[in-house]
Amino acid sequence: MNRPVPPAPAPGDRATTSLPRPVAVTSRPLLAVLAVALMIGSDLKVRVRDPTSAVSGQLDAAVLVEIALFAAVAALVIGLYPARLPSPGRITLVQGLTALFVADLLLSAVYSPFPALAAVRMAELLVWAALAVRLGDIGGLPTLHRVAHGYIVAATAAVGVGIAFRRPAVGLEPDRFSWLSVHPVVAASWLGISAVLLLSYLLTGAQPHGGRIWHPNVYLLLFTVHVAALIATHTRGALAGFVAAALTVIAGRVSLRRRAEFLVIGTALVVVTWLIAATPLREYLARGESAARLATLNGRTQLWELSWAPAQDRLWFGMASPPHAGCSSTGPASAGRTTPCRTSWSIRGSSACSST
Repeated sequence: MNRPVPPAPAPGDRATTSLPRPVAVTSRPLLAVLAVALMIGSDLKVRVRDPTSAVSGQLDAAVLVEIALFAAVAALVIGLYPARLPSPGRITLVQGLTALFVADLLLSAVYSPFPALAAVRMAELLVWAALAVRLGDIGGLPTLHRVAHGYIVAATAAVGVGIAFRRPAVGLEPDRFSWLSVHPVVAASWLGISAVLLLSYLLTGAQPHGGRIWHPNVYLLLFTVHVAALIATHTRGALAGFVAAALTVIAGRVSLRRRAEFLVIGTALVVVTWLIAATPLREYLARGESAARLATLNGRTQLWELSWAPAQDRLWFGMASPPHAGCSSTGPASAGRTTPCRTSWSIRGSSACSST
């Protein structure tokens, strides 16, 4: 039975102007390139600025390059991958959460005691959100695998730079591995994520859509290098996160029988390692810090206690100190100096006297 064909809309009709242009398959790999470029542009630091210049929003060459990169990516995403606003009745969970994320960014930027810095960070996060939405909408699984491999290549290159050009020691960080002027915590975050990705590809095997593009030995070699570099950063939180993520990957990738094998072998290795090298492990985890500082998480618990009392008056939105306020820092690295900080605790988001 033939159905009547609806008339074509007029050229100026909203039905034609709101639809996105078709995206060629060949242009989808560009999304992966843009994602890796933003990762490098966000975290690659070639200089260390004093806290006052950082939080006041003063511009320098590195900041201008970073802003230009985000602006170029935003222009490409909007120009090459236009999106269509969904109707109110067809908003997905991801789209709704993205809208809430944008609203929270706007509120945070307005409420921040450092508006210039907050505005720039808000704009950068909006670019990231737009790119992530387009990756999910049109990129597909192959593009996500390209992003993962591009990230692994960038992390491997960073390790090579860190080995070839040793960064100067800062405070209590003389033996912590990193590259250029990137903080060891940021370097450890990169290495932890890349190591988890490599482990996942190692356990993929010959599964369809597994995403492996290199020989398994390449993944094994890079996994060993990245884990060794992660250990060399002496970053306890990143190591703990890597272990938790690695266990999750193993539980999801292997069969139930092999999970039991991994559990038995892993438990035996942990026990034997602790019995053989308990003292070096304690020294590694202590990182030269006293027991008193470790008990307070390097003074964080004390700051949380100080922040909790005044925050009771404004529990929902928190309390932010003015930009000129400071909090006393103690320890060999700070020598009792006062650094600019912001004290805020709220249900919407908590941060206690975070040194900037």
